[in-house]
Amino acid sequence: MSSSQEITHTTIKNLVKECNNSNAMKVNLRKWTIEDLPLIQEILWKTWITSLGNFIPEDDLRKYFLEHYNDNTLLTRLYQQNTDCFIAQVNDNITVAVEITNFNQERYNVSSLYVLPEFQTMGIGKKLLRLAVKEAQSLGLNKVWIGVMTDNKKALDWYSKFGFNITERLPFTMGKTTVSLYIGYIMFNC
Repeated sequence: MSSSQEITHTTIKNLVKECNNSNAMKVNLRKWTIEDLPLIQEILWKTWITSLGNFIPEDDLRKYFLEHYNDNTLLTRLYQQNTDCFIAQVNDNITVAVEITNFNQERYNVSSLYVLPEFQTMGIGKKLLRLAVKEAQSLGLNKVWIGVMTDNKKALDWYSKFGFNITERLPFTMGKTTVSLYIGYIMFNC
């Protein structure tokens, strides 16, 4: 399947079945290419509806999505200095997860980490988080910073397994909806 093709329900269902029946699920992490952008947008939208749709109205999600994840903004991120954009592909190169990071001399931020719901609990998010840790370590940093909406309990529970330390709570607005966002970090030894 080429990365420019849409992820269909049947494709996902078959791949999840294959992954569940196989001990050797192959996950490939690589940087985005311009050809990946339509799938990245699809993954972001599907995960947003699932994880944020119960506390942020779809119209507000869509407005924010169209402003911050349109083709131009994703292209800017792709080529922006001090930004890394990774995807996770499973078995037949089917993209199932996205990670966007940005960094400077003091901080390594995971600004986005999204795994399609059907592929959560398979270790793919953990692989992307480990990649962020590795990248931060290569810069001599010992923390990976993360922002998580306070109402996104599933993500909060997941990050807490890695020792997520909350340092502040900030308002975050999507469309007309304002929610609280926890900012914090996962610390590790360099």
